[in-house]
Amino acid sequence: MSYEKLATLVNRLKVRTDKGEVTWTETASAGRYQAIVGDHTVVIDITPSDDGVSEDVRITLLDESGDAVEQFTDESVKPWYEGPTDAYRQMYSIYEVARRRALGTEQVVDSILDALDEKDEVPF
Repeated sequence: MSYEKLATLVNRLKVRTDKGEVTWTETASAGRYQAIVGDHTVVIDITPSDDGVSEDVRITLLDESGDAVEQFTDESVKPWYEGPTDAYRQMYSIYEVARRRALGTEQVVDSILDALDEKDEVPF
């Protein structure tokens, strides 16, 4: 399989994630999130890069049995993006949306905003 095809997968996953059409959930491992897409699972996480200084975004594709059939990082698909950091930014954006949705960040922020909006009540 070509990395060009994986870059296309990343682009489509980003569009669908941004539209809220992909449901991301937590995994048993902290910082790893997964989505069921068709009969397969997409897992996204952050991993140290080969240089040991920076980080890469990693996507793992699981078949219907849960076996990993492909794994790649933003570095793998970088040649199919215009700028040197475009692949990272695209995949990191997916990661951040996945994390926020899986953890319910928006609901937490909304709840805090509601609590802060209660002007007359003292919380203690």
